[in-house]
Amino acid sequence: MGRALDLAMDLAPTPPPAPDRAQLAALVARREDLVTTIGRENNRLGVAVDPWIAKEIRSLVRVLKSHLESVEVQIATLIETREPLATANRRLHSVTGTGPVVAAVLLARLPELGQLDHRQLASLAGLAPHACDSGLHRGKRLIWGGRAAVRRGRYIAAKSASQWDPVFRAFRKRLMEAGKPFKVAIIACARKLLTVLATMFKKGEDFRKATV
Repeated sequence: MGRALDLAMDLAPTPPPAPDRAQLAALVARREDLVTTIGRENNRLGVAVDPWIAKEIRSLVRVLKSHLESVEVQIATLIETREPLATANRRLHSVTGTGPVVAAVLLARLPELGQLDHRQLASLAGLAPHACDSGLHRGKRLIWGGRAAVRRGRYIAAKSASQWDPVFRAFRKRLMEAGKPFKVAIIACARKLLTVLATMFKKGEDFRKATV
């Protein structure tokens, strides 16, 4: 099914990641698991009535947060001490709205940066609109598929960039003034950001306003 989806999106199979990228991907996956588990335990704490259970949950959350901090240190150390991860990480941080977590996700989950064009990257990131047709029915074009962690990271980065970067802020404002809903405008900003990243990594350049 995955290969069929790649072919439908005109995506060539990608080679296995380098060992450093594979290690980073494992660490990022572990971080995501811990964040999810902490969120679930906090939800349980919110509805806990029994004082002992509440105390037990708080204790577990403290342990989980300690593990999360350790994983984040491992991620940062790996990125800082390995080339080309360190160079790519610095380049990503030059983009408004791309912090350590989003940068790590992109490094781990989107190693094709600099190798594929922005349309292919948008499909991989789950930001490309695809048809939802069936028989004679022609549905709305929706974003679906791709790598969910990358899509979430790009969405977060786009929200930040459209708030703090004047170029992306103006772009979002134009879209919303044209009647686009907030979420649609942010997704458009996310695609624009991905196009910028594709250009940056293709040329080996840091972010510049002129790139946008």
